[in-house]
Amino acid sequence: KPPVFSWALRVDHQVAKLCGSYQAILETHKPFLLGLQQSGDELCWHPHFWRYDDRIGQWYQEFWDENFHVSMLKEAHAAFRSVLPGLPTTVRTGWSFHSNLTFAILEELGIQVEHVCIPGLKVLPIGIAMRGRGDERPTE
Repeated sequence: KPPVFSWALRVDHQVAKLCGSYQAILETHKPFLLGLQQSGDELCWHPHFWRYDDRIGQWYQEFWDENFHVSMLKEAHAAFRSVLPGLPTTVRTGWSFHSNLTFAILEELGIQVEHVCIPGLKVLPIGIAMRGRGDERPTE
């Protein structure tokens, strides 16, 4: 039997900004993705919480704005399902970032498995890629 794989598909705010919509990559590659799924592979959702700071012209990982987390997850999930109905059922968030709220939102959206629990995974400390200001909370 041939091996099967989990494909972690980016559907998130950064993709929407760079490609024109949350679902742009899914729409472009839908026949290929459905072929992967039909061969037994898993199509997993891999959202990142990247945001763009116009003041410094840089993307940063948004750790603090829970309203952004909620709206982005809900909008991206709806976009994913609009192209691939019934999916996703599994997720692995970018940088393994989570909070109690993001777990609750994923549960509300019907996500069954979160792949973030990886033994030995080392996550960069808060402050890396956060607008270059150390570990302080960004101010708007």
